[in-house]
Amino acid sequence: MSLRLRLGHLVFGVGAAIDPYAEAMRTTAEVGTAPHSEAYATAIAAARRCFRRFGVDKTTMDDVAKEAGMARSRLYKTIATRQEVIEGAVLDRLGEIAAEIRPLLTRSTNLSDALVTGSLATTKAARSDPELTNLIETAGTIRMHTLLTGSDPLAQDILLVLWRDVFDRARKAGELRHDATDAELIEWLSGVQMMLTMREDLKPDRERQLLEKFFLPAFIDLKPGA
Repeated sequence: MSLRLRLGHLVFGVGAAIDPYAEAMRTTAEVGTAPHSEAYATAIAAARRCFRRFGVDKTTMDDVAKEAGMARSRLYKTIATRQEVIEGAVLDRLGEIAAEIRPLLTRSTNLSDALVTGSLATTKAARSDPELTNLIETAGTIRMHTLLTGSDPLAQDILLVLWRDVFDRARKAGELRHDATDAELIEWLSGVQMMLTMREDLKPDRERQLLEKFFLPAFIDLKPGA
């Protein structure tokens, strides 16, 4: 299945099935470790190494526990289900991609340049990153779309860290609309980027045109009478 179709399934719920066992584990397990804990980070790093070595489909929770150097029971107290391991790996990789994009935003001279340059870099990375593509194509739950559209709290944190300075500078410069919160801006930004990522037929020039004509106006501060 192509990345475009996989994303379509995740965003719109077409053909996506929820694993009842995973959902039961999510409901009944007592997860005693915070997502940002050292044990959580160790487990996710171990899972990513296993995914690269064995493939996502063939990696078991036992594999992850052994790679992380922790007992299986400890792993389940840290991360309740295999699906959560995959989602954690997606978030981890998204954070790394955000760190790679941040210098582009820092060098941008104005809001428009930052939004277009950052969005083009994001969609390019989402389409071409082998690890992220593999994780998304393997995902089997409609909850994954919340990670990729920034509506998950942890995903939103990643995007807010990436874009907050851009928004702050733009507000001070009078470029950014004043009637929207950072969270609302992130929700719109990530949704448009997801839509464009699904358009594998788009050439860079056409994608830039669409961003400049339809995407930018949603962010620009409209002066009275404009």
